[in-house]
Amino acid sequence: MPSGGIYEKVHHLENCWFKDINDSKFIPYIQIHEFEALLFSDIIGFEEVFPNKKEEFLDIIRKFPNPELINDNPETAPSKRIESILKPNKYSKPLHGIDIAEILGIEKMIEKCPHFREWIDKLKNS
Repeated sequence: MPSGGIYEKVHHLENCWFKDINDSKFIPYIQIHEFEALLFSDIIGFEEVFPNKKEEFLDIIRKFPNPELINDNPETAPSKRIESILKPNKYSKPLHGIDIAEILGIEKMIEKCPHFREWIDKLKNS
């Protein structure tokens, strides 16, 4: 396993997975951290679903160069950050996560998340 940053590590794992499957039609993708990272691509989804918490979500977005890097440890994973803002039992991944993603749109995720964009580009070009 490479000792570099998260992108180097995930590329290494995806390349190993690709070699193991050994099929040119297989285009591996490992989501860096978790689904909720993509939701931090823009404030618009959070703002519409949780309007009174806009500034708290903006604070998180502003702290990181891109959403794929929002994860310092298991207690600060993107979903844990959402839960800490909304308090226990106020965030439902299947309900709120999907709503936020639909409002946000895949184009914003592609724009802000380099690894996700790389995978989408591979899919488009295959």
